[in-house]
Amino acid sequence: MSANINGEPTNAEILEAMNEFATKVDQQFVKINATLTTIPTQDDMDKKLFNTKGDIILTVRKEDVKLRTLVEILREKKVLTDPDIKRILSLEPFPQLFL
Repeated sequence: MSANINGEPTNAEILEAMNEFATKVDQQFVKINATLTTIPTQDDMDKKLFNTKGDIILTVRKEDVKLRTLVEILREKKVLTDPDIKRILSLEPFPQLFL
């Protein structure tokens, strides 16, 4: 940077420095904007949460079928009594109601 006779920067030098600063600020805004566009929205998060909840319920239901099959096999082999079976099958997460 050269200075004029008074030792102060010239108008052209000031403008050049301001232009460099503005360019760097613009580059930072571009980076920030790119980051913001990759952040998932609340709607995106809700959809993923809903899908995950559905997947978990399906998995637990499959395990429930396995448990009921096992209980039936143990009933056939006379390992479990009817009160034992009612007690087991009335447990959560998918209790079976006996009327």
